[in-house]
Amino acid sequence: MSRTPIRSALQRLEHDGLVRIHPKQGIYICDISVKQVNEVYEIRIALETFALRKLSHSIEKHQLEELYDILNKQYEYIKNEDSYSALEYDMRFHLRIMEFNKMNKC
Repeated sequence: MSRTPIRSALQRLEHDGLVRIHPKQGIYICDISVKQVNEVYEIRIALETFALRKLSHSIEKHQLEELYDILNKQYEYIKNEDSYSALEYDMRFHLRIMEFNKMNKC
């Protein structure tokens, strides 16, 4: 891989305020405030609410069953205090919602 895509990605991160680039010194990760985290969650909630509403009109039975299975597995990991696996299933749940929306197009 050439340096160009890496440089471009780092410049994008700097533009978004996530890193500071100091030539010949290094790249530093910026602190993220509680306000920024809350804003990200608000956006995520809005997007997922839209995705769920959209999916509710076209979800197939097997897709709904898969989502229930994922949630049940996540719940078991939470009960067993396996936070790594619980987080993995949380991400899987949200990704499947997005994937199902893409699959259910005419």
